[in-house]
Amino acid sequence: RYHGENQAGDIKIISEHCIDLSGREIIVIEDLVDEGKTLNFLNKFLEDKKPKGLQYCVLAVKKDHQPLDFEIKYKVIEEDLGPAWLAGFGMDSNQQYRGLKEIWARV
Repeated sequence: RYHGENQAGDIKIISEHCIDLSGREIIVIEDLVDEGKTLNFLNKFLEDKKPKGLQYCVLAVKKDHQPLDFEIKYKVIEEDLGPAWLAGFGMDSNQQYRGLKEIWARV
């Protein structure tokens, strides 16, 4: 959803997986809830597939996100991150720093 450090616009599904998700237990693992738009979109998309269960595990949640249409069952980092841009541990900043073994915040 981001291009560089700017939002890229509307969210859209480019290609759907061919696995039937109906009646299955699904756990979505996400790195960061920034605004919440992506996960709200994904939640609606997955609910339409009629899974048996749908849960979310998130590394970090920023407090200023829009209301979520679901509960995040598992959160790794609980403290307020403010407006900091996070990088490392799989998250990038302009395609850099993804391989860091720590999470860094640029404030």
